[in-house]
Amino acid sequence: KYDYKLGEPAAAAMRRCIADAVRDKDSRFGNGRFVRNLFEKVIEKQANRLAASPDLSKADVSYLTVPDFEQAFPRK
Repeated sequence: KYDYKLGEPAAAAMRRCIADAVRDKDSRFGNGRFVRNLFEKVIEKQANRLAASPDLSKADVSYLTVPDFEQAFPRK
């Protein structure tokens, strides 16, 4: 829907974030809510990363990276 792209390393980071959250879940955990919140945090981290970059292309703006996921959901 939003046309974001991620390579295999970022996809693996996303899977780790979700697996860690499921492993450590409590009684209030909601899969859909977690994924929506994770996505929002990842987009925020990506925006922070790109803020200092001049001359961004459409590809730059649509690409999510491993650090975007790691910063959005740090491992315990």
